[in-house]
Amino acid sequence: MPTQELLKFAGILLAIIIVDLALSGDNALVIGSVASKLKGKQRRQAILLGGTFAAVLRIALSIFAVFLLTIPFIEAIGGLVVFVIAAQMLHEIIVDLHRGGQEEPEENGSRRVRRQLTGDEKLFRASITILIADFSMSLDNVLAIAALAQHYWQLLVIGLLLSVVLLLLASSLIARIIERFPILMYAAAGILAWTAGSMVLQDKQVGAYVHYLDQFVPGPLPDYIAPLFLLVLIGIGLFFTRQERQRTLARTLTTPASQPR
Repeated sequence: MPTQELLKFAGILLAIIIVDLALSGDNALVIGSVASKLKGKQRRQAILLGGTFAAVLRIALSIFAVFLLTIPFIEAIGGLVVFVIAAQMLHEIIVDLHRGGQEEPEENGSRRVRRQLTGDEKLFRASITILIADFSMSLDNVLAIAALAQHYWQLLVIGLLLSVVLLLLASSLIARIIERFPILMYAAAGILAWTAGSMVLQDKQVGAYVHYLDQFVPGPLPDYIAPLFLLVLIGIGLFFTRQERQRTLARTLTTPASQPR
C-alpha cells in the first residue's frame, strides 16, 4: 500500500475511533443502566447479550442503512422509543424507592405482596430493553462509520467491531458505577430523554417541519426540542412520585393496628 494511501487509511481509522467513542455512549448508558439492576453472572450475560445484539444490528443496519433512511419518520420513531425507555427506567427507580418488595393494599382491604421477578425474568426483560434501545440508537453510529469508511470495507468491519468492544467495556463500567451510586439512574434517564429529543429533531421530516415553524416562533425553536423532552420526563417523574406517595399513604392507613394483649 503506498504511503499516501496508508496515511489516508490511518486517518480514516482514527476518525472512526473518535466517532465510535462519541456515539457509543448512549447505547452503553442504556445497557449499563439496565444491567446495574442484575447481579453477578446475570449482569455479565446481559452485557454480553447487549454486545451481541449490537454486533448483529450494526452489521444488519450497515447493509440496509440506505433502505432504512427512506422510511418516513424512522429516526423520530426511534427517538420516541428511547424516550419510552427513559420513562420506564424512571418509573422503576421511583417504584423501587417507594415500594421495593413491600406489601400493597388491595381494594377489599386485604394485602398482597408485590411479586419479585425471578432471575430469568429479570434477564429476559433486561435483554428486550437492551435490544430495543440498540435498534433505536445504532443507526447514527452505523451511518457515520459507513460514511467515513467510504469504499474501505476493512475499515467498516474494524469500525463496527471496535464500536461493539467499546460498548461492552463502557456498559460494564457504567453498570458498576450505577450499582454503587443508584442516584445516577436519574441522570441516566435524563440523558436518554435529551438524546430522544435530539433523535426526533434529526429526523428529516420532523426536522424540516421544526425549522419551518422556527420562523414563526420567537427564539431558536430547534434548541428547545431536547430540553422539552427532558422537561416532559421530569413531569412524568413527578407524576410517578405523587402516585407512589399516595399508594404509600394508602398502605399506611390500611395497616391493621396491633391488637392489645
